[in-house]
Amino acid sequence: MSRPILEFKLATKRLMGTVTRTVRIDRIVDSRIVALADKERLSTNFLVNKALRRYVEWEAEAEHFGFVSIPNSIVGKTFDYLTAEQARDFGGWAGRNKIPEIVSFWFKKLDIENSLKALDLMGTQYGRAFRFEYSFDGRIYTIILKHDMGPKASAFYSELVKSLFDMQGLRVETMETEDQIVSKVYSSQGQGSGVSLSSSEQYETMIRAR
Repeated sequence: MSRPILEFKLATKRLMGTVTRTVRIDRIVDSRIVALADKERLSTNFLVNKALRRYVEWEAEAEHFGFVSIPNSIVGKTFDYLTAEQARDFGGWAGRNKIPEIVSFWFKKLDIENSLKALDLMGTQYGRAFRFEYSFDGRIYTIILKHDMGPKASAFYSELVKSLFDMQGLRVETMETEDQIVSKVYSSQGQGSGVSLSSSEQYETMIRAR
């Protein structure tokens, strides 16, 4: 039995243009696309673009680091078995080691803009480990990371964010509540001359040496 032919327009994220491609897909996939489009009142073209974008922006790269999908309730339960101090130590380790590695791999450079992009991908966009948003007033980045997993998770994410931006020589102030953290990251232009970027440079030197 032949596969159905699906024609769709592949749009770039910034809508700079589209490319029309014709592909053959499994019938069961086609039927589920049509059913989802009808249920969500969306076009099949939109759903196909969304699925492909998720693959190229997230799945293909996340596989390199062994990302797995786990319900937040299980992750939250895991934090229950840690002390607050252990959660902070864990977050600090992740912020100094794994997250900078991910940023450098994905975007080829460890800086604040790429760090924010990575957090968005791991959070709101695709990973869904937390809900993430930020704003910038020209001097201070205000980062909100909401997780709904309790105070130990807040301790973990607080230290993760602090360590990540400390690697880049940036000053961070963080306020924790039970289910979210709010961090203020001072850009290099707004933090005075006493902060060096040597930590970030040392990290990139270390990565190149591996």
